Amino acid sequence: MAVTVKGTILVTGANGGLGSAIAHQFASKSELSAYHGLYAVRDTSHAPVLTSALAHGATHPYDVVALDLTRLDNVRVVAEGINARVSAGEIPPIRALILNAGFLDFGKQTWTAHGLENTFAANYLGHWLLTLLLLKSMDKQAGRIVVIGSQAHNPKDPRNAMGRAFVDPKYQTIVTDAARFEAISKGSWSPDASFQGGFRRYGVSKLFLIMMQHELQARLNADPTLSNICILGVDPGTMVSGLQRLAPWVIRVLIHKIIYTALLWLNPNNGLVRPTSGAAADVLEAAFGTQGGELPKDKYFDGRSPFETSEESRDTEKRELVWKETVKLAGLKDGETVLTTWQICHGKSRMVRVPRHDHKYVRLFLQRIGGNEVWVSQIPVIPAHQLAAADKPDWTGLAISPVMVLNDRVAESEPEPGQQGGRRLMPQDSDKLEMKT
Repeated sequence: MAVTVKGTILVTGANGGLGSAIAHQFASKSELSAYHGLYAVRDTSHAPVLTSALAHGATHPYDVVALDLTRLDNVRVVAEGINARVSAGEIPPIRALILNAGFLDFGKQTWTAHGLENTFAANYLGHWLLTLLLLKSMDKQAGRIVVIGSQAHNPKDPRNAMGRAFVDPKYQTIVTDAARFEAISKGSWSPDASFQGGFRRYGVSKLFLIMMQHELQARLNADPTLSNICILGVDPGTMVSGLQRLAPWVIRVLIHKIIYTALLWLNPNNGLVRPTSGAAADVLEAAFGTQGGELPKDKYFDGRSPFETSEESRDTEKRELVWKETVKLAGLKDGETVLTTWQICHGKSRMVRVPRHDHKYVRLFLQRIGGNEVWVSQIPVIPAHQLAAADKPDWTGLAISPVMVLNDRVAESEPEPGQQGGRRLMPQDSDKLEMKT
């Protein structure tokens, strides 16, 4: 009997411990097996862990896809192929995109053919580009993107103290300017060949991924056709997996293969190390859970517990800087993504700030959709002193879509267009707005 396919799921790093555990759940659980799986691995001819995981389900339709996240040309080719299959109706739209692939060099630093640091390229840049390219094929009503996070993204997380990777004050603030971003991308920011150096490189790649989560959700919210897509993050915790393959014997074998494995056998809920099966269930809860009936936009979890990401990851100015530099590094061009807000502050889009009664400003995305129409969307309030003084925009002839304004102030949270109790933000309101480029 033919199986009705519910949607497509794509998992990167599917031959690893967590990735294969996710694949196993899709193959073995009846409520998940009707999704079409796209399991991305570096080498399709050698993916034994994934092959074993998929052997448990005879009715789960899937393809194993070769993907090298460190090669942007390969990312583009793979994304183009998936988009073509979805457009042709060969596979359904992507219901869940799970950015799971991870690399930790444990001090054995390497670079791509184009001179980018491999941890940065594999964990962050390749995932960023893949996501932007595949938005075309996402389920526009129920699609979700799940970022696999880590405690390593936050230098101030007390759980990182034992490793002493962030003891030096110069490593406690990651993002400062474009030059720092370039240094990170080329591997010169933390160049030492030690466990601590590798952990810092891994941590900053996860910080950028979590920044992408926050920033992309804001941009999706401002896009009239993609605003129902949710992006979430999950820290799966410490697991025994392939992530330790380059670690010294003491870490790879004694700690992970012997001590951690024994802990899991004695007590699966020991609090120190988690089984990959449990972490996979947490990731799938983020991908498909109802979250109380509301769209779970920009949520981050430690397992299934809500968790606040680092202060730096939530800094809107730093997120914007990282986004802008990533656009340049990835070479994203017009027509490659359907996200209309990807060029914010890049000439075709503008950002304004609106004063509030508490002397803070609300940043608004202004994106030209076509003709004179501009889409406006509110994102988090930030202190006025973080914004440089700038000239007011020229609103002549522009039609502004509805934004809630209460007593000539922008509301604390974004309303639905046409919501009662507010009024339109119109060109004559330009005296209340200041341009930020």
